[in-house]
Formats: sequence, structure tokens, C-alpha cells
Amino acid sequence: MKEQQHRLLIIDDDKGICKLFVDIGESCGFAVCELNEITKFQEVYRAFNPSLIILDLSIGDNDGIELLRFLSKENRKCPVIVMSGHEEKIRSTAFQLGKQYGLDMITHFQKPVKIAEIQKLLEAEKVRTLKPSEDSLAEAIKDYNFVLHYQPFVNFKTGEICGVEALVRWVPPTGKIFFPDAFIPLAEETGLIKQLTQWIIDQAFKQQVNWGTSNNLTISVNISAKVFNDIVFADEITTLANKHKINPEKICFEITETTIMSQPEIAMDILTRLRLKGYKISIDDFGSGHSSLIKLHKLPFSEMKIDKSFILSLNENIQSYKISKSIIELGHSLDISVVGEGVETRESWDKLKELGCDIAQG
Repeated sequence: MKEQQHRLLIIDDDKGICKLFVDIGESCGFAVCELNEITKFQEVYRAFNPSLIILDLSIGDNDGIELLRFLSKENRKCPVIVMSGHEEKIRSTAFQLGKQYGLDMITHFQKPVKIAEIQKLLEAEKVRTLKPSEDSLAEAIKDYNFVLHYQPFVNFKTGEICGVEALVRWVPPTGKIFFPDAFIPLAEETGLIKQLTQWIIDQAFKQQVNWGTSNNLTISVNISAKVFNDIVFADEITTLANKHKINPEKICFEITETTIMSQPEIAMDILTRLRLKGYKISIDDFGSGHSSLIKLHKLPFSEMKIDKSFILSLNENIQSYKISKSIIELGHSLDISVVGEGVETRESWDKLKELGCDIAQG
């Protein structure tokens, strides 16, 4: 008998909560298994092989941190959603710990649960975990079955759009759109990421040319660590720029803290060469990595983006507010423009504007 693709494991000592999640999970098309005590976790995990775990941080005399540690030691990559009746700071710390353990941490939320919120999470996870094959991805790259969407950046002072970020979507002949989470990890694992990145940059350069010289919008492009560790990257960019006669000042390359710290010498080489040619460089998801400020301040960034996890909880979490404030002050002290990523509400806009943030993205 074929194993069901979507399998949800609920870990909570409250049987009433488990029953609720069983109903929600099954209504969303998941096979659901509930667990009320930690002692049986390893046995149940191996037998059920979940595709998603919803984990309460308090389980009788035990806690969810023990399970996160086990998943890390066993190198289990099952996605995890954390829930708890404890305050946001505790949930957030557990969530970040899971990420540091190398786990696929999806989100965290507070009890009591909101049924609509859980349903939305489960449906999103079903889409996220659709796994295309290496062959189908290679064929898609060969046939250019991709499209770029552009998400705007808005200047806080003027209220005008000042740039866009190029976001790639895979559109197979079936018409079912795949978002980056579904295929970028596969592209990185298989080495297809370089070919895909070259296509993305080529398309972004074409778009910039099509907009014309009178357009002042900057296009930002994300660069994977698997591409950025190649010392010839700057030369390849120069070749594409010459082909399209692009103005480097209208292009920004976004890289993460993790990318920089993986090979800092190569990163410094490539970043410096790109900046010399006039390109802008943004450090993406700032605040979520393990970077050294001593190393970061030596690199020629023109922009830093506050990790959206802080922005999304800006109004409810005082710690997120303080961290965002600190990042903005740090960026300005280094003469770097600061972007708030994930601005989806008027409240978030007002808070970031009050803190002196330069640009909103969302």
C-alpha cells in the first residue's frame, strides 16, 4: 500500500488539543498521528515517518527542546511547527534553537490555537513540500519554464516605489506554480542552481533595459551560496552586463549572512569586485544568522535587510521591536541603507517609519 504523502505528527499531552488537531489535519488531507508522552517519541517517529510535526514545548514533566535535540542528532529533516502557552520570547528562542540545530523550523504560535490559522499553515505546507525531481527541474531550466515576479520596495520618506526584488516562480506546462522553497534546495543540491541563477540575472537585466534609462528603479536579485562561492562569479556578471549594456548602479545583489560566513575570503573578493563595478550589495535576512560584526563591517555592503521574522512580530513582541531598532541604528552608523522586509500592515509601516527605517518591502 502506498504511503500517504502528507503525514502530521501532533505532540501534546493535552488530549483535547490532539483531538482538535486530528480533525483539522484530516480535513486538510493529512494522515494524523497523536502522541501524548515523550517516552514513545522515537518509536512513533520511526514507524509513522511524519512529513510535518506540530510540537508543544511543554509535555508533562518533559519539554519539546529534548525532541528538537533528538531530531538534530538523528539528522531528521522533518519540518517542525512549535506551539506553546508560554510567552512569545520563549517560543521564539525555542524556534531559533531549532534553526541552529539545523532543523526545518516553519513557524511558532501561541495557544489557544486558531483553527483558521492552523488550516492555513497545513495547506501552505502541503504546497511547500511538493518535491519535483532533478530531471523535471533540469528540463524546466532547459525549456525556460520560469517567470520572474517583482516585489516593490517603497521609500519611507517619499512613499514612492524605489526598487523591486526579482522573485522566481517555476511554471510547468501543467500550470501548477512552484514557489522557490519547492525547488531552490533541489537546484542547490544538484548543481543546477548556477544555470538557474544565470537565467534569473539575465532576465532581470533584460527587464531593466526594457524599463529604459529614465527609470530609476533598482532590481534586486538573490544569490545562492552555491553560486557565490565561485570566484569567477564577478566575471560572469560582467559578461552579462556587457551583453545587455546594463547600468550596474541599478542592480543590487542580495546575499545572506550564512553565505558570507561560509567562505569569507571569497565573499570579500567577489563583493569588492562587484562594488568596484558599481553594483549594490545587500545583506539579506540580517539578524537570523551567526555572523561576526567584526567580519561584516569589513565588507562593502550598501544595504541590509531586517529579517522578516522580526517585522512580522513587530507589533506584538517588544523584543522584535528592540532588535529592529538596533539593526536600523547599526546600519545607519555604518552608512548603510536599511530595509524592513515583510511589511504587510499599516502598523508595521508606522513602527518602522518611527524607528527611522529607510525602505519597506512587502
